[in-house]
Amino acid sequence: MLCILLILAAEMALEAVNANDSVLRDYNLKMKVNNGECRAEAVMTTFIYYVLFNIYKKLVGILGEKQLQSSVESLNGPWS
Repeated sequence: MLCILLILAAEMALEAVNANDSVLRDYNLKMKVNNGECRAEAVMTTFIYYVLFNIYKKLVGILGEKQLQSSVESLNGPWS
């Protein structure tokens, strides 16, 4: 349920930014939502695919807290 609420909040924020000409003028932000099923490797694989193969000209990635923490831990070891 929390994920659905976060997605709805992100959509509302996106609509507000796109509707305001004084914020990020000449940009039209779009949101791509993927379900990583709480598997860090699935989340990072998808994100890396987007980056490596230039799927989008400009891309900002926001990863869920648990996926981000797990991905960083797998790259750098556990956080202290």
